[in-house]
Amino acid sequence: MNTATKEVWKIRPRKQEGERVGHEYWYADGETIGFHGTRKNGGAFLGHIRYDNTGLVEVEFSKNTGHIFSNDKHLIVGDGGGVIKLWKWNGKTYDGPRILCYHNSSLKTQHSHPHPRFNAAGNQVLYTSDVSGYCNIYLVDLKPFESLPFIDE
Repeated sequence: MNTATKEVWKIRPRKQEGERVGHEYWYADGETIGFHGTRKNGGAFLGHIRYDNTGLVEVEFSKNTGHIFSNDKHLIVGDGGGVIKLWKWNGKTYDGPRILCYHNSSLKTQHSHPHPRFNAAGNQVLYTSDVSGYCNIYLVDLKPFESLPFIDE
């Protein structure tokens, strides 16, 4: 919504019936929105778009992302499958995923969902887990992407 004019519009309108876009989040630039989605046929995609619906980049994706986040298009973090995982932009699509660490959260409540986030410097990931029996937050230093193990999904 443009708060000055009260104009409203959909960000990344649906392209086909049955398509779902979710887990939208703002990039650090304050102008770009990241997201992931699924198609009616079961296909998945990751993407980003500017708030004014310009600059759409969308790539087909078949991996279990979980909740995702990124400061920009270069590195995405997600929490699906019991791990904190990363994808790296190669100029055309995303390489990975690679395992940063195991969160082992029960996911019983929204409070125990990891919802990983990069710090502002982009060199650490903050997430929640109830692996100890209580929800706690954890901070993990990033390692070079290429040094992290692959996930066989």
